[in-house]
Amino acid sequence: DNIRAGKYRLFGLEDQDNSKNFNLNDEVIAFYPSVIDITPEKNYFMVKEALNDTASLEEQRGTTGMAATESSVTEAGNTPSDTGTANEIEQADTSDNEEGYRLFLFQPAKTQRYLTSSSRNSASELRYTLSLPPGPYSFDFRIAESEKNDFVVERSVNGDTLTVWLLDSAYFNQPSLKTIINYPFSDPAGSIVQREDTITLRYAAPRQVGRARETAEEPTTRVYGVSANFSVGKISPLMELRLTALTPFSEIYGDLVHLYEIEDSTQTEVKFNISRDSSNLRVLKIDASLSRDKEYLFVADSAAFRNLYGLVSDSLGVKFSLNDNDKYGKLIMRISGYEGSRVIQLLSADESKTLREYFPESDGTLEIPYLDRGKYKLRIIYDVNGDGKWTTGDYETQRQPENVSYFPEEIDVKVNWEQIYDWDISVQNAKKNRNINK
Repeated sequence: DNIRAGKYRLFGLEDQDNSKNFNLNDEVIAFYPSVIDITPEKNYFMVKEALNDTASLEEQRGTTGMAATESSVTEAGNTPSDTGTANEIEQADTSDNEEGYRLFLFQPAKTQRYLTSSSRNSASELRYTLSLPPGPYSFDFRIAESEKNDFVVERSVNGDTLTVWLLDSAYFNQPSLKTIINYPFSDPAGSIVQREDTITLRYAAPRQVGRARETAEEPTTRVYGVSANFSVGKISPLMELRLTALTPFSEIYGDLVHLYEIEDSTQTEVKFNISRDSSNLRVLKIDASLSRDKEYLFVADSAAFRNLYGLVSDSLGVKFSLNDNDKYGKLIMRISGYEGSRVIQLLSADESKTLREYFPESDGTLEIPYLDRGKYKLRIIYDVNGDGKWTTGDYETQRQPENVSYFPEEIDVKVNWEQIYDWDISVQNAKKNRNINK
């Protein structure tokens, strides 16, 4: 239809409640960054069909934390198009735009604070999660009607998950346990307040009968199970050596843990450091300088580790070595065309996994070594705010989502092969290599 001459704003909205208003927290919106001037000579909006280069917003929210939908418009209007795994907007010329205005639907960042879940995964393990990291606010736990602190609290990296390990059998033998959580909450007026909820968590232990029950209850038969992620024999030089268990480590007896270098029949002890993971009490990290042409033996004697409940580990022995260079491929990307912070992501061919991330501050050569044979994709986030991750848009502040481009080819990596590519990233929102069949 013809449009009266004047100045207009152009929007796109997934209107979930059919209100024709942007009024729900989980609605996605797009807006053109400039005023559109309609004149008598040019008083119509022509809509062109957009490319069907889509992936669902739900998939993106679940796998990459990024969601955006491009809408391509000639003169005006909006047709859903490229649902990118990162949001984007093209700064089109509003004076004579023959190619159309490109809009990109995005879901604004969450602002509402609340407790999203609470669970009791075992008799002694409780878990609580928030909708957002608590930031400067408190996120604390206690047991109702108890002054004792017979528990250990484990916090996730960003603080939005609280895992509580009960230490007193008087607590974890209770099938129903009343707990109190203090956390930040968004009230109806939009203010953030500290809220305290009483939450009853229940756990029913699996029933065991006969001799199986007697064995399970026999303390002398129980051991603290510890496993190594490097027990596969040949490992990548990039692998972080880790020990994991189902319950938190309490004590580490370093004199019972050894790392040996094996050459012929000779074992030479190697210096190493073992440390706790700050965000996961069930993980230990092992740091050592390893050579590619050597074989190693990791040994943890019996009772080298003790958990919170007094159980000690069994003996553990793992023989391993680093894979040779000729078992891997290598990419060398010669990147040019952009000044500013960026995040380079190596993706699986179907884009379901972000395998590695790099944070170069300027153009130049980026080496991506030790790649298994297979197909990969590369994606760049134009990290305008320099926070090391993709940032969604915000209509209130008129901030567009950060732009994203893909390397135009799917890369087939071959072992023992060094592949060199030139990548001009000056054109933002380049989606030639987007996966359209997710």
